[in-house]
Amino acid sequence: MQKKIWHKVAEEISLQVSLGKWPVGSIIPGEIELAKQFNVSRDTAGVPFSARIV
Repeated sequence: MQKKIWHKVAEEISLQVSLGKWPVGSIIPGEIELAKQFNVSRDTAGVPFSARIV
């Protein structure tokens, strides 16, 4: 079974934090910027935050 796109976005956000691109405690880009970065809709980019996955 394939992962949902928003799950892949959540994993990538977590990876970026763990790699230090977005240090813990820093402000990460908003939904619009993340949507552009991951080439997804704004709604998809926001799911990891509304579901409190990241």
